[in-house]
Amino acid sequence: MNPQDQTTATAPVPVAPSRLIRPGELFGSSWSLFKKNWKFLVGITATVFVCVGLTFLLFTGSIIIQSIPLAIICGILYFATIIVLGLTCYAALINAIHRLSTESNPALTIFGQFKFSLSLFWPFFLLIIIVALVTYGSIVLLVIPGILVGVYTCLSLFTFVIDGKRGFGALIESYSLVKGRWWATFGRLVLLAIVCAVAGIIYEIVMLILASVLGAMLPSVVVSILVALAVFVFEAGLVSYIMVYMYQLYTALKKTRTVGVSDTVIRPWLISFLILGIFVFIAYAFFIATSFVMGFGRGFDQIRQNAYRAQMMNNVQIMNTMSNLPQQQ
Repeated sequence: MNPQDQTTATAPVPVAPSRLIRPGELFGSSWSLFKKNWKFLVGITATVFVCVGLTFLLFTGSIIIQSIPLAIICGILYFATIIVLGLTCYAALINAIHRLSTESNPALTIFGQFKFSLSLFWPFFLLIIIVALVTYGSIVLLVIPGILVGVYTCLSLFTFVIDGKRGFGALIESYSLVKGRWWATFGRLVLLAIVCAVAGIIYEIVMLILASVLGAMLPSVVVSILVALAVFVFEAGLVSYIMVYMYQLYTALKKTRTVGVSDTVIRPWLISFLILGIFVFIAYAFFIATSFVMGFGRGFDQIRQNAYRAQMMNNVQIMNTMSNLPQQQ
């Protein structure tokens, strides 16, 4: 074989990404998509809020009637509802937003979306655990590594649901999308947080004014119900819009991604942060368990001391009574 016939394998050279969507365009396109489909998207979020609220009322009612077995059952149901529906809500929203954006006339139902997301619950739950542990492991090394990792992995839920990535693959795919545009992605996330904070402040001011005006015309119970409904609608809408915004950012990064990104750098770091996060979680759980046991022990000692004091006072009273008997005779 001639040396000229031999080919040398070369690593792919990363191609620089194209210009990312501007913040104004990102907010505008997100608002247009949200405004067009807000009823369905808010319906998904509102379903979770209603189910969590109902289970909370059951839990509260069981405590009021002082039924310990019922309170335990309702408490387990309440926390299970928060975990299961809270997680499946994100997958349901992401899939719905993706289909509403890519399909001309998708046949979507709220029940169908939750059925779809429940089928992905365990791998999705595993991804949430991995992301949480990696985040804890990076934050423990001061704040800056946590921010770096948080931005690189902020799209893991979208790569899981839309691209079918699982476990570490979802985090690495998110990294490959953000690679080369970390500051641009970070800036758009900060702008989203600022807009949400300003919207929340404005909403609080409007609610205070509205509550004061309605309070002069309607009973306080009615005003409380109306304010609670307004809070319910606002929070459901805000969560839905945030997911639309993140989806638009995901699609923009995907269209302009850096070609040929290698995961040889980020993978060891993610594994290291995961291992460190496991140790942090174990240490934190041990601290909580120790504090609980010590607090329970102190409480038990306090109860025992109070009982001892009460018994001593009772003995003193008995002795005083017996000493007064001869005088009375």
